[in-house]
Formats: sequence, structure tokens, C-alpha cells
Amino acid sequence: MTGEHIVGGKIASSRMVPLWLVIVLLVSTLSACLLSFRIEVLVGDYLLTSMRENKVSETDIVVVAIDEDTLAGLPYRSPIDWSFLADLVEKLDQAKPKLIAVDLLFDQVTESEKDSRLFSSFRSISAPLVVGKGGLHDKLTDAQLAYQHEALAGLDTGLVTLARHDYDGTVRELYPGRKTKTGFEQSFAFAIAAQLELSIEDISGRIAFQNDGTGGAYSFPVYPAHTAHLLPVDWFENKVVLVGVNLPHADKSPTPFVTTKGAEEGNLPGVLIHAHIVQQLMSADVLRVVPPILTVITVAIISALALLIMLTPMSLPFRLFTVTIALSSYLVAVFFVYRGVGVQLPVASTILSVIFVSAALSFYQWLKDRAQRNFLETAFSRYVSPSVVSRISSGQQKLELGGESRLVTYMFTDLEGFTTLVETEDPVLVTKTLNTYLDRICDLFLDHGATIDKIIGDAVVGFFGAPELQENQAEMAVNLALAVDEFSESFRRVAAEQGLRLGMTRIGINKGKAVIGNFGGDRFFDYTGQGDTVNTAARLE
Repeated sequence: MTGEHIVGGKIASSRMVPLWLVIVLLVSTLSACLLSFRIEVLVGDYLLTSMRENKVSETDIVVVAIDEDTLAGLPYRSPIDWSFLADLVEKLDQAKPKLIAVDLLFDQVTESEKDSRLFSSFRSISAPLVVGKGGLHDKLTDAQLAYQHEALAGLDTGLVTLARHDYDGTVRELYPGRKTKTGFEQSFAFAIAAQLELSIEDISGRIAFQNDGTGGAYSFPVYPAHTAHLLPVDWFENKVVLVGVNLPHADKSPTPFVTTKGAEEGNLPGVLIHAHIVQQLMSADVLRVVPPILTVITVAIISALALLIMLTPMSLPFRLFTVTIALSSYLVAVFFVYRGVGVQLPVASTILSVIFVSAALSFYQWLKDRAQRNFLETAFSRYVSPSVVSRISSGQQKLELGGESRLVTYMFTDLEGFTTLVETEDPVLVTKTLNTYLDRICDLFLDHGATIDKIIGDAVVGFFGAPELQENQAEMAVNLALAVDEFSESFRRVAAEQGLRLGMTRIGINKGKAVIGNFGGDRFFDYTGQGDTVNTAARLE
């Protein structure tokens, strides 16, 4: 499963490892991109409203808003008194604006005289005019569409439709218009841009909403419609004048500013959203999100870098630190690219993918280290006492020459007359008997907490008190001796039944100071003890 095998006691990579790494990279990248799609959109909202530099110092756009105070002075609220609207448009035209754009729908008869006057005013003013219109997507009936088509015939119009995200209804994307059976209908803002003869062919992507520096929407000059006739003419002269409604519960849509300011301030009137779009088209401001395929490629490249870092021969904490630094550098680059050229690189998906890759490689390394440690403990415990192997594999004991003075209890065992037995009996039977005997003796040593020093022929040597401290080591040694004696006598009887006469097991125990550690040379050494305590135990045996 891990793609590794043991060769000569070492762990060697097989051909499956690169494939495994590729699978990790692909799964991490694709999973991160899919899981963080919506989060990426919210990140874009935050970057737009909080991190993007405001590019509007002075605007040529003003908004004339029909608000609650305006409606209070009219004979009825809906539809708006078209005679009042005709007066407003004529008054604005006298100020010689660059263009007048009316963000209202004219889809039904109100009062014939007032209707006639309004459309006559639309056609008689000298300033360029763009009038809003709706379509089937705006839930207009066939009758409303027919009336609108007839009433606005000959006028420059634009669809007031706004592009909304399906899952949260937020207005984020530019909407240039839509194809029809007879051609292409431009959106309201793009129709204004066409009237102004702006170059808009290359402008697409997100709406570059301008912020006010505090996370809120930039404040275009907004004048109440019922006060327009009282305002100085130069406030409208050579300006793009947008006429629309600004009412608490009508024609408002959520924008990215909801992320920073909440629904109350983040929901903007349609006319102000159109003002932001027109401002973007006038300043040729571009704000784009990296396409899906480039998002996947970008995330894969950053994740591959993280994967390579995680494969380097460094400590795990240092590798994770290096990955964090690399990811932080990428995020800084994201900020400058966004501020500089208006392109949003993937953020959430990149972070998530790097986390996936780092976690997968960390887990893989843990499995690898665990397998290697298990291999070492299993293999070397056959040559060295398991307690010593455990300390070495855990790093508590270094593989270097040296020792320390410790209070230990040494124990020697020896099978009496076994050398003679080897020379006179069947070698196969003797070997099998000896191995069975030594196997059980070693088990008893380990079961009683002894560290096995060495096996010399039929003799087993061990000690208590190292490498771990053992306060009751003398008692433990005596208990071990009794267990060895009991076993050896029982084993002798079983061997005798098989026709093999074994001698008794001799045991020597001595407690005292000894130097315990790694003794030998650079090529070979073992963990053992030196000193009179050891020699005395041997002589007692």
C-alpha cells in the first residue's frame, strides 16, 4: 500500500511512489477547487470591498433619485407620475448633460395625456437619452412587452437586468446584454457606454464596484428628484445623469458590500449599481477571476511546490514552516496581482489544497517512519534486548560508544555439561533442544524485566537496573532465578523422556556498581556492562 519494500534491511521506494504522489496531487487539487468554489466567491467579495484601491477620485456620474420624499409630493406612488418625470427630464436637459439615462420601466398605460407628454419629452430633448426596458427574464407579460416596444420605438434603450449569482442572488458579474432572434439587446449600462462611444469590447468579468475605503460602497452624488429643479445647473452640466428610484424596499439587490457592511448597507438600489458599472466602463477598469481550468492549473502548481517541500529531507516542523512561508508568499502575490492588474487568483482552493497535500504527506511520512521503526524493533530485538531497541528507536539512546556508572544486578545462567552433550549426541536433536531451551530462558528474562546482555553458547547473560532504573532490581533478579530454576528442572525431565540427559542450569547473581553502555569499536559494539560486579556474577555462576 505504501509503495515500499525492504532491501538489505533498508526501505527502498518502488515504482508506485511517483504514481501515488501524482494521485495525491490531483485529488487534493480537484477536491480543493470543488469544495472551495463558493468560498472563493466570498474571498473575491472581500478583496473587492476591502483590499482594492478606489480608482475614482472625481466622477462624471450623478444620480437623480426618486425617493420617499419625492413620492410624498406626487398624487400617487405607482406608477410614478409621468408628467413629473417629463418635467424632470426637460429640466435636466436644460443643464446640458453629457447623457441622461432613465432606469425605470415603461410597460403600461397610466394617463394618456401624461404618457403622451413623457414620450414626447423623451424624443424632443437635445441630450442623448437611454431608457431602461425589461424582458421576459424580468417577468414582464406579453402585453407589457408589447406596450413597451411600441412606447419606446425609436429611442435608445437598454435592459435593466442585473446578473445575479444563482446560489445567493448577489450581483457580481457584468451583464453586457443578450442575444435575441433579431439581434443583440444591450444592457442598460452598456447602452449608455455605446452612446458615449466608449471602447468596451475588452471589458468583461466582475463588476468593479468602487469602495469608500471603509468597506462600503463609493458614494456617487445623489440628488432627490423633487429638488433637481432647485439645484445649480453646473451640477449636471456635462455629466452622465442617471434617473432611478432609491426606496427602502424597492429595486434593491445584494452586492459584495454585504460581506463587509451587512445587508442594510450592502443592498444597493439598481440605479446605483448601474452607476458603478458605467463608471467601470468609462474608466476601462477590468476585474476578472481566473477561469476554472487556469484555477486548477494554478492550484496544482502551488500544491506541487508544497509536495516537493514536504518530500525534502528536513524535519517535519521545518518542512511545514517552509510550506507556510511559500504559501504566505503566494498570498502576498495574489494581493499585488489583484491590486495591479485586476485579476483574482485562487485563494481558498490553494490554501485548502496545500493543507490536503501537507496532511497527506505528513501522514505518509508517519506511516513510513512507523513501518521503519517497527522493522527495526522487530529485526534488532532478535539481536539486542527489546528495552535497548525501544530506547534507540525512540531517540532516548544514541548509537555511539560510551557508558555510565549504574547500580545494577547481573545474572548469569549456564547449562551444565552441555559442551560434552554436543560432542556425543545427534547434532540435529541437540540444536533443536538448545534453541527451545534458550527461547524459553530469554522469555523469562524479558517477562521479569531483565535486559538481555548476550547469549554465549548455552549461557544467557542479563541484568537489571539499566537502561531503565529499577528500584527493586534485586528482588526481580531473585524471582527470575527461581523461575529459571523451575523451568530448567521441568525441561530436564522432558528432555530425559526423549533420551537426552541435560545437566542442571547454574545461576549466578550479583548486585553492585558497573559501567553500562556501548562497548566495542567503530564497526561493531554492543550494549553491555563492565566491572567487578559483572565478573563476580560470572564466577558465582
